Amino acid sequence: RKIDWTSVTAFISAIGLILAAGGLFYTASQIKLSRQIARSEFLREAYKTMQEYNDIQQKLVQDGEWRADKTSGPVTEEDWFRLQRYMGLLEQVNQNYEDGIIDREHMDSAYSHRVKAIATHPFIKKRLLEEEAYRWDNFIKLVRVLEEMPLYKRHRYTHPSES
Repeated sequence: RKIDWTSVTAFISAIGLILAAGGLFYTASQIKLSRQIARSEFLREAYKTMQEYNDIQQKLVQDGEWRADKTSGPVTEEDWFRLQRYMGLLEQVNQNYEDGIIDREHMDSAYSHRVKAIATHPFIKKRLLEEEAYRWDNFIKLVRVLEEMPLYKRHRYTHPSES
């Protein structure tokens, strides 16, 4: 009996292709799982770290200390420093969006109120987002992305200087 080596080679090649395809599907599922784990870790750490700046956020909200009158806002260098650290933390949200770790809908639901409270404060906007805009490129990108989102649009922050 003679062996048909062409058929054997084709059969082995087919098995090889099936195994390669299975390996690719396995790799894709591992990448997806790794992305989910990275997202989960980011969200947990971001939530934990955001809590360290709740005092700043409370001053920025509609009836907060920094929206009380026409001269309200960060005064001391420590206030400005903490605010800028908070903004730097929020910039990481934009970086994680650009890296595909979080999506726009999550950014909108979790961070719009924080970002808009900063971006709409007239003194902060003038000093940091206009005069020093070159330092806040990622924060400004974050604002631009969120400006298109429904929850961001619904948040209302006003300041007596706007009246």
